[in-house]
Amino acid sequence: MNVFDIAIHGTSLTVDRNARNWPIIWEKSMQVGRVSRIKTYLTGREGQASGYGLANIQPVVNLRPRAAVLEWINDANPAQGVSISQAASNWTAMVAAIRSGSPNTSIYFMLASQPRADAIAATFPNLAGYDARIRSLAITLGVQLIDVRTAWGDPVLHPEEYAVDDGIHPLLSGLQRVTMPLMTATFGPLIP
Repeated sequence: MNVFDIAIHGTSLTVDRNARNWPIIWEKSMQVGRVSRIKTYLTGREGQASGYGLANIQPVVNLRPRAAVLEWINDANPAQGVSISQAASNWTAMVAAIRSGSPNTSIYFMLASQPRADAIAATFPNLAGYDARIRSLAITLGVQLIDVRTAWGDPVLHPEEYAVDDGIHPLLSGLQRVTMPLMTATFGPLIP
């Protein structure tokens, strides 16, 4: 059986319980009606930034997946101590490591769900500059961009998609509205 495997290397928006297990739910939904087996591997760690991602990129390289998705929103959190230029350097080095050790892997940058304005102000005041740099870097490096943040729109229009006390990690309803369909649009045509 043909396997289409995707390594998702990122933060709590993609790889842990705060992600509401959307990658696994998406994987199972994508399996329906396909002859290929779809497998997602979740690497990375909640609360971490791209420095951690770079230091721990080898498991992604070792998997030699068909696709690797990189997501590190915490670079936009000043408490992490990562400048936008350092973030770009870390992302560039992750891409280089994947290309060197797994040259057949297609690489995607992900700007995950849109935080509420209160979360941006409190936690991610550098988000606009960070997002602009990652978009630009994707073009420079020739990688694809999965821009969930732009597609998400204003969280005020969908308050039911966030817990009252957490404006960073959307509920599954929001992930099903935006993130999972974008993943399907991105990868669906590639999977027999």
